[in-house]
Amino acid sequence: KLTLKDRQRDYLDADDQSTADSLSSLRTNLSRNVEALTAAGLRVIIMLTPPEFPYEIHRCILTKPAAQCGVSRQRYEQYRAAVSAVIREVAAGRSAVRVVDPASYFCTATECPAFVETNPASYDDDHASASAARAYAKVLSADFDWLLQR
Repeated sequence: KLTLKDRQRDYLDADDQSTADSLSSLRTNLSRNVEALTAAGLRVIIMLTPPEFPYEIHRCILTKPAAQCGVSRQRYEQYRAAVSAVIREVAAGRSAVRVVDPASYFCTATECPAFVETNPASYDDDHASASAARAYAKVLSADFDWLLQR
């Protein structure tokens, strides 16, 4: 079984000249990979990107209140909109492909705070912390069960 993350740069081509070119490369290469995996009888989970923060959280909380170290949900959604749309398009209509969106775990309706429950959301500005990832994995248990079914 294989899980793909939307931040993998393998889906972009070095000669892409524009954002549109990059999105086209993502669509083409992700489609090719998903098709090969599903044709081999595998199920695929693609996880959209978790929030990226303007600051490394551990540094931010040294100088600011934790409430000022998050990112607005609107900014996060705008940042990932184009790539997320391509991923959802590639996955659409494929029963062996699921897209999981960490926004519902990491964010409220208006913000993506620096801490989720008691866990720092990331260990730098754009990678989920180990504690947040472990907690989020519990939320994904049904998806992982589905991934492993035959």
